Amino acid sequence: MEACVAVIAGQAAEDPGRLRTEPRPAGCEGLEDATYLQAYYDALKRVTGQGGAGASPGGGSTGG
Repeated sequence: MEACVAVIAGQAAEDPGRLRTEPRPAGCEGLEDATYLQAYYDALKRVTGQGGAGASPGGGSTGG
């Protein structure tokens, strides 16, 4: 997961306007959805330096 976090953080630092959750960047393809979203959230926290709702990737589904 750390490789995925690093890739997403790099993208966010370079061009945050381009950052998307899909398609998944290289290094993130094999992760389960919940793990990928956690990596995405961790990367945004790393780039923004925030730990609260300001770095949240947004809402989502809780059911299947």
